[in-house]
Amino acid sequence: MTTRIINLTCLAISFVAFVLNLTANSSDHWWVALKRQEFENVGLWQICFNHYRHRFDFYGKIYHGCWWVFSPEIRMLFSWISQPWFQAVQAFSTLSMVSMLFALIMTAVLAFSSELGKVSSRYILSTAILTLTSGLFMAISVITFAVRGKDRDWMPRWQQNWYGWSYSVAVASCFLQVIAGAILLFEGTNMKLVKNYMEKMYIQRKRLFPPAPR
Repeated sequence: MTTRIINLTCLAISFVAFVLNLTANSSDHWWVALKRQEFENVGLWQICFNHYRHRFDFYGKIYHGCWWVFSPEIRMLFSWISQPWFQAVQAFSTLSMVSMLFALIMTAVLAFSSELGKVSSRYILSTAILTLTSGLFMAISVITFAVRGKDRDWMPRWQQNWYGWSYSVAVASCFLQVIAGAILLFEGTNMKLVKNYMEKMYIQRKRLFPPAPR
């Protein structure tokens, strides 16, 4: 009964972590303007402007509204928006979301398994490692964004911008993934140690009390 409660708890934590991960990936408030200006907010896949004109756009085009970062309409700004470090944040955040989805499925199978005794410790440890890996990917994303998001050569008026709620959601998702992975790691390790102990005790018992000859 206790094992099932632990697995259901891990499933609940993993589900919330995945929802937060998905929300962080799909929202556009990782970096926001604190005051009204030509730049409004940017996420991993969308950026919003308020009558913005880029200093290196010699055509003088005015950008207003929200745009997909890969939109042909803002292709002149692509090299400025999608710098190598930002592409790394996008990549690791996506890897975190995909790996967390598979980890959530594996945790659900574990939680709703009718025969917990037949679930191997290797399966639980594999689920734990996948969950922790997802948390590691998200940690790389949020740390990289925290360090490089304040660069002066990225968003305009950098001193008037700050981290938005999408970034906070990503950080919360990272912590929950690590917590769920740590619980599963403890459970899998404990099950493995108990199994090894029982096997050693069985072998030792056979040596001490061999079967009587017929």
